[in-house]
Amino acid sequence: MPDAGENSGKSGGTRNELNGNVRGNAFQIGHVHGNINLHTASSKSSAKNSSSDDTDAFFGCLGCSVLVIVLIVIVLLVSMCGRGSDIPDESDPWPPGAKADRVLATVVDGLRSCARAVVLEPANCPQAESSPGSEVSDVEWKLHGFPEDGARIVYHESRFHVYGTAVMTVAYKDVMGSSFYTVEAPYLAEVSQDGTGLLSMKAREGEPPHPVLKRDPGVRDEEAARVLRAAFDRCVATPRSPMGPECPVSGIGNTPATDDGRWSLVGDPALNTRRQFDPGTGLISVVGSYAATFEHEGLFSERLTTPKNGNYRAKLMAGADGLEVLQIESCVDCGG
Repeated sequence: MPDAGENSGKSGGTRNELNGNVRGNAFQIGHVHGNINLHTASSKSSAKNSSSDDTDAFFGCLGCSVLVIVLIVIVLLVSMCGRGSDIPDESDPWPPGAKADRVLATVVDGLRSCARAVVLEPANCPQAESSPGSEVSDVEWKLHGFPEDGARIVYHESRFHVYGTAVMTVAYKDVMGSSFYTVEAPYLAEVSQDGTGLLSMKAREGEPPHPVLKRDPGVRDEEAARVLRAAFDRCVATPRSPMGPECPVSGIGNTPATDDGRWSLVGDPALNTRRQFDPGTGLISVVGSYAATFEHEGLFSERLTTPKNGNYRAKLMAGADGLEVLQIESCVDCGG
């Protein structure tokens, strides 16, 4: 289109008074005052489509960014979920002269001290047990096996981080009577740089960076049968009914509650047993059956004999003094 300045001085000529950008086909007839901007329908559609494309591209890019951020957050959460956040993944170089045996001995001493606690949930210790009643007395913890076996040591920030698994038993009395339990206690301890000072001891939560696996002691069948028979002999040596809480307390046949009676085993409780080792705790589970009778005085001073029998699951553990039976529980479904 000719420049507007070229026609402004010609009489009878057409003066172009259109200012600004003109898109598409534009016509001026006579004198037109003001600004005229004309767009063809196709131009409007193109502009609209261009604007829509730009908007879609913007929100599409924004959506991708949000999706990437969400995925990163999910990956971080999954990686953190179930991990022991207090345990460093990697170990720094150990200080000169540091010995693993010394560090582990310090941890075991701490666990032995925790076993001397007289409450069910001692502070600064990894073990805990709950009671339905608030009046608890005669609490007695015992540490079993080798709690240092399978433990992992990581040196970080001028201290040793030691994590492993201990097994304890606890006996106590409450409003329900006498109770006895085997307690698995995953622990996390911090030891000083020289390996002799216990800085902290607590229960380990979540999965550690590396699994804690204990060595199978390779118990012979004859040894397992011997300690099982001895444990049942101790259970039936009591004149009380029911037996102690560390012995089978349920099953077929009801025995009267009395302190004046005599138990007798029927058959061999170590016959036809099945044994399984748990590398996570070091516990050996033995499943079998037992039968016993309880001879006691009846209501009219007559002598009565009440049978007691059923299936059991015994928990055994190898320790410094050899193989021992921690507990014998009655069970209906003894699978696993």
